[in-house]
Amino acid sequence: MLPVPIAIVVAKIMAVGGKITGKPSLLTDFAIYNLARNNNFDCSKASTELGFKCRPFEESIGYV
Repeated sequence: MLPVPIAIVVAKIMAVGGKITGKPSLLTDFAIYNLARNNNFDCSKASTELGFKCRPFEESIGYV
């Protein structure tokens, strides 16, 4: 895993590279902000009341 401070530096470098090449950056400050936040959600209410079935995180991001 890449530490957040290093990811921020990489994103800034990629932004400069994007301006030079005219291509969009694959990693942005906003993306790092969202990834670094504590986004722990509980789906138990949806499971109980709606029958929702959560899939594993790895499957959601296409890692599996």
